[in-house]
Amino acid sequence: MELLALHSDVIEYEITRRTSMVRGLSDELRTGKLKEVLAVFTCAGDADEQESCIVEEAASRIAESADQVTIDKPHIQMITNKVVL
Repeated sequence: MELLALHSDVIEYEITRRTSMVRGLSDELRTGKLKEVLAVFTCAGDADEQESCIVEEAASRIAESADQVTIDKPHIQMITNKVVL
């Protein structure tokens, strides 16, 4: 499993296409701006799927990173998308 954590002053986003992941999402959440953000991107391979504690390990590593930065208002947004190559 690989993690990429980015601490940013500001992240702005806009959802441009409708997908199954955003069905039912209110219009007010389709665009936004977050300040003092720790954005974490993950990548897990087939071998990682065999490990039962993969989520706990990721959460622990993310918590360690979050402890090293200052975030005023914690906001957790989890988006999952499995890509098969």
